[in-house]
Amino acid sequence: AKTYRPTPLHRASGLEKEIGIVGDDIKIFFKNESVSPTGSHKPNTALVQAYYSKRDGLSELITETGAGQWGS
Repeated sequence: AKTYRPTPLHRASGLEKEIGIVGDDIKIFFKNESVSPTGSHKPNTALVQAYYSKRDGLSELITETGAGQWGS
């Protein structure tokens, strides 16, 4: 199954400047999850939840949409 990774990182130079970061010792990046075909970070977190559930010996995993989209 394709997990749509990696998603691009964009340097947040405007934010760095705004909060007073000078030079390249500290860099801040935004991770752009909007380019995923689903347009969401949710598949990435769902994979991790399923992995740890299986590792911990669970035989079933129940989830919900979180925002009320009726299972979309």
